[in-house]
Amino acid sequence: MKRISVFIAILFFCVSFPASAEMHSFVGSVSSPKFSPSGKTILFSSTDYHGLYLLDLGTKQIRQLIENRNGGYGANFSPDGSFIAFKLIKDDGAQIPCLYSLNKNSLVELHAPSFLAGVPSFAGDGSFCFTVDSSLFVYNKNLQLKNIFQLQNYCNLARISPDGKFVAFNDNFDQIWILSLIDGSKRQVTNDQGYFFPQWSPHGKKLSVRSLSGDVWVFDLTTDEAFNLGAGGSVNWADDDHLVFVRYYWGDRFQLKKTELVFTDFQGKNYQIISGIDISDARFLSFHFQNGQLVISAENRLVLANWKKGSFQIEQHLSHEINISSLKTPKDLPLVKLSARSEPDAPVANGFNAPYFHQVYDVPNWFNGHWACGATTALMGLQYYKILPAWPVNCSYPYAHQSSHGRYICEIYSFNGYTYNIGGYDPDGGVAYGGYGFIIQNNWLDTKGNMAKYVRQHGVGSDVDWSPNFSKFSKNIKEAFPVVILNSLTTAGHYILGVGEIAAQHAVIVNDPYGNKNQGYMNYNGKNVTYDWPGYSNGHANLNIVHCFIYMRQGADLTLSAPQIPDTLELAQTVATDFIVRNVGTKSADSSHLAIYLSLDRVFNANDILLAKALIPEIDAGDTVQVSCKIQLPDSLPSYRWSLIARADEENAILETDENNNMAYSQFVLKGYPRVFRMRPIANSTVDTDQPEISAYFSDAYFPVISDSIKLFLDDYDYSDSLQVAGNKVTFQPVNALSHTEHRVRLEVLNSAGNRAVATWTFSVLTTSVEGGDAAKAENFRLAQNYPNPFNATTNIQFELPAPGMVHVEIYAQDGSLVRLFKFFAGSSGKYAIQWDGKNAHGQTVGSGLYFYRIRSGRFSAAKRMIFLK
Repeated sequence: MKRISVFIAILFFCVSFPASAEMHSFVGSVSSPKFSPSGKTILFSSTDYHGLYLLDLGTKQIRQLIENRNGGYGANFSPDGSFIAFKLIKDDGAQIPCLYSLNKNSLVELHAPSFLAGVPSFAGDGSFCFTVDSSLFVYNKNLQLKNIFQLQNYCNLARISPDGKFVAFNDNFDQIWILSLIDGSKRQVTNDQGYFFPQWSPHGKKLSVRSLSGDVWVFDLTTDEAFNLGAGGSVNWADDDHLVFVRYYWGDRFQLKKTELVFTDFQGKNYQIISGIDISDARFLSFHFQNGQLVISAENRLVLANWKKGSFQIEQHLSHEINISSLKTPKDLPLVKLSARSEPDAPVANGFNAPYFHQVYDVPNWFNGHWACGATTALMGLQYYKILPAWPVNCSYPYAHQSSHGRYICEIYSFNGYTYNIGGYDPDGGVAYGGYGFIIQNNWLDTKGNMAKYVRQHGVGSDVDWSPNFSKFSKNIKEAFPVVILNSLTTAGHYILGVGEIAAQHAVIVNDPYGNKNQGYMNYNGKNVTYDWPGYSNGHANLNIVHCFIYMRQGADLTLSAPQIPDTLELAQTVATDFIVRNVGTKSADSSHLAIYLSLDRVFNANDILLAKALIPEIDAGDTVQVSCKIQLPDSLPSYRWSLIARADEENAILETDENNNMAYSQFVLKGYPRVFRMRPIANSTVDTDQPEISAYFSDAYFPVISDSIKLFLDDYDYSDSLQVAGNKVTFQPVNALSHTEHRVRLEVLNSAGNRAVATWTFSVLTTSVEGGDAAKAENFRLAQNYPNPFNATTNIQFELPAPGMVHVEIYAQDGSLVRLFKFFAGSSGKYAIQWDGKNAHGQTVGSGLYFYRIRSGRFSAAKRMIFLK
């Protein structure tokens, strides 16, 4: 404890701000507004989340809290509204997690400066957490250190749960994890596309996140289900099952066409648009559910409104706009005086040089290039590989100069057997050709696919990746391959060329054809600009959304020959085959692995069966190697025309020019088992008749089933002589009533290849009686005492249901173990009865003693005791 006290004394410094200050007008757009817990003030920041401002809704006065780059990114209130958590970023880029005390008008620095610091977040009891590098610090509400945990990476937005027991964070692959603050265990929540900005529901049972592509997702942590609510952002939880967010509608160019305010359940089934207010240009939202107020930011104004609960409408007469530029803010607030501490080392940047062209300034004067970010970005990537010869043009803006390759963007030219003479309109209505016309052809229908095709036709490998993450970007940069990033730096959708990274900070270095967004568009300073990855804030403009990558690679390129195998194979057969692997790329390929899969179709997927792996040695450009492999087929597969799929570079260890030609396949017919399917009664179900039809279907398209060989066993008794076979269906109808217990079916089917399929399943019989007529209608839920009681053979359990629904009848032993479970659907309200024969789920008679029975239906539940005597 003594060491902790000393540590706290060193880390915390408070600086008070004077109350008086000169006033000046707020300049910039409004971003990320947030209601205080009381609903009396609104916290917001300006363009690109810069600065922190507090608007008093009573006086309509703005108070500037701090001048700080990215200060509003992820900033949040403490539960009592006395603190604001944010990250202070110094001019040199060093970062300090901070708390701003509104009561004392002072700043609390939580840690020494670091280039890898996260934004603090609060739990419901006032405790909070933040990250520095890969360490997570957890403090109580009294600013005392409780614990330090090690994450596997640096994370900017580590969010503590409302109960203070868990923290949600993302890894270097942009996947979301949950850390237990109780035992330190970690649980991965997502495992596909990239995600960021986790937000807990009020009771911590669910987690909302945004995908890198801009969709809102909700993960139910109790059921492990995921729900995509569509494109949007600015999520606000109403309760544990409902939320409000701004819905985005993207155009063909990924330009933001319009926005809507949406109230929905967490599954997205009950989707309600909140009407009565125009928010077509809104990007940010904050909702105060206790008083029904909402605030929306759009450009340089805040729109305040009251929500008419239950009607999904805004009470329009209560709505009013506050023009932020007309309000006053304090000027010359004293900057935070940071204590004298050793300065951290700046993180290392990694990248390469690529030519720079501006989409407006480096094109012929007749062409308006404001829409030409795609063609200009593609040209920068091609000229990184020195593909096109110089074709200079004189340009007049922003000063007279000559562009070496700008004509390729908009004029007709031929290269590599292709002529780029497809026309497309620029913003002035002029017709442009070249890369611009080719990429926007068919009225901008598929600029991403067209760009990849345009690049490939110039001899550079390219494809579109719709599941981008920072790790993939970093991998390409390390191999010196430029990456086109389609992002939302602007609401129109924007292409930029990735040429470097500051990996530790999750920041990208790019050539931006529209200039440097950090300085405000448009300018001529777009070469080697640094932007922050979604979910991170290092003082730069944020990409906000990464819709996709378009790769541009000239490197190794492996191709495969199809495996040579017989047309027909048998179960468990061993097959030897050779694969010819060629490197058709321009660089040597490192060693990798060849994987052979068994697939139901000719397309590889995660359900395919891995049969074998073999080593592919290093291959020089233009060379060929032969890889030999033995594979053994499984011994329990159905007859089918299977595919044997081979995949080169199974682990994706090599960044190739074209990763779509790494697979080859051959097909064969397998002498396998016949299929048995559509068994009835459904496996593990409960039926309400004691003479149910027992049936199943069978098939084998290659080796016909021998009908006379079909056998059926019910509870280990052979009823094969009583079967009916019609086409590919076998049916058995019990003559005698089945007992109210679980029953087991075994069906055996033999095909002409001599392979016998065996299918087994179980079902339970539970008959119920319902007293019909109005007199039988129940108004309340009621469970009666079983009769007889005690009993030694069977007993009846009666109950009344006021509404239809699923019914669970559970019987427990005295030690709490479940003895028997009956389930059925009650189609109407009324009186019901079930009969228990004193047997468990396995058909065994239970021992004498005290038992409990419980009925559950909907929100109703009741239990009673009974005694069984042998």
